[in-house]
This record gives sequence, structure tokens and C-alpha cells, in this order.
Amino acid sequence: MNVVIFGATGQTGRLLAGRAVADGHTVTAFVRDPARLNLTHDSVRIVQGDVLDAAAVDRGVAGQQAVLVALGTATSRSSPPVLPQGIRHILDAMEKLGVRRIVVLSAAGAIHEPAGSLIGSVGLMLARAYLPRVYAEHRAMLEELRKRDLDWVAVRPVILTNGPYTGRYRVVVNGIPRGGYRISRADVADFMIRQLTSDEFVRRMPAIAN
Repeated sequence: MNVVIFGATGQTGRLLAGRAVADGHTVTAFVRDPARLNLTHDSVRIVQGDVLDAAAVDRGVAGQQAVLVALGTATSRSSPPVLPQGIRHILDAMEKLGVRRIVVLSAAGAIHEPAGSLIGSVGLMLARAYLPRVYAEHRAMLEELRKRDLDWVAVRPVILTNGPYTGRYRVVVNGIPRGGYRISRADVADFMIRQLTSDEFVRRMPAIAN
């Protein structure tokens, strides 16, 4: 499958790219700085650009069969909101070019969902209070996804770690897995790659935790 990855130089994005290649997909890495990719393979193509540039996004989406998104939020208060503007450009390009499948990395707590435990609820409350701009970007991105008649999946992991791949994680559609506070980026990448060819969570927002 031809897959473009937005955010391929981030910590989760790199794992997505490596896993996609390992699974036999042909990968297009959409990046601002190609030097940060650290992945060379015959099945990897690089498109340099900014997700806030609609024309550049069109170039990245052209010829693809699916899209993976692991973008970060804006780095400063003066920066434009990356997630809602970036996802809008990506979705517009997909509709224009006839690409239907998109799997997006978001965050647990972005839609004010219940945590399933007192400790989890307190943790989410503190996170939202400490990172209001981050959660606002995620909510706006998810609202944009909901408007589109595409085969989208929005993955809501709990706190991300750099732990190893385990293949053992819990997934729920409503709320957050009870007692699940962390998950490795490698496990998240595994789940996201699986959604490229599964319809189980299409037009849903599964939360994932170890």
C-alpha cells in the first residue's frame, strides 16, 4: 500500500515509518527537514514541505492509498495551530485526490471523555489545566475529522513512553481503558499501522493503553 506519513520525523512518526516499511508498505515521508528522518530504504520517498502549506500537502497526498498523521502541536503561543490547520489541508487534499483512509494520532482526554478511575480523572484534569493549548488543538483537529465523509480513525493514546513494543494493549471506544496510564510509542505505531487495513474502528476514536 502507498502510505504518506505526516510527522514522520517525530518520535512516534519514526516508528510508524519503520513499521510501515517492515510490513511492506511503500512510504512517503512528508517532512520539513529531511535530515531528521534517519531512515533510508528503497521503499521510502521523501517529500519536503510544511503541513500548513496546502500546495505542499497536495504533493504529499498525490498517488497515495492511505494517510498516517502523527503531527505535533504548535511550539509557541505566536505560532498558528498546527493540528487543526494541518488536518484541514490533509483532508482537503484527500477529498480532491480520491484518497479515503486516514489514521490520526491524537491524545486521551482530548474529547473530555471519562478516565474510568479517580486517579485517571485527576490526571486528565491536571493535564488539561497545564496544557490547554495542546488539548484545544487536538479537539479542533478531531472536530474537523468528524465533518468529513472519509474512512478516518483517530487514535487516543494515554501518556506515551519510549518503552519497547509489547503487542499487549487494551483498546476501548468509549472513555479510556480503566487503570491504563501509559503506553509505548512502539505499541501505538503497531495499532495505527493495523488500522490501515482494518475497518473495525473506522469513523471512531479508540483510546489505547497498556
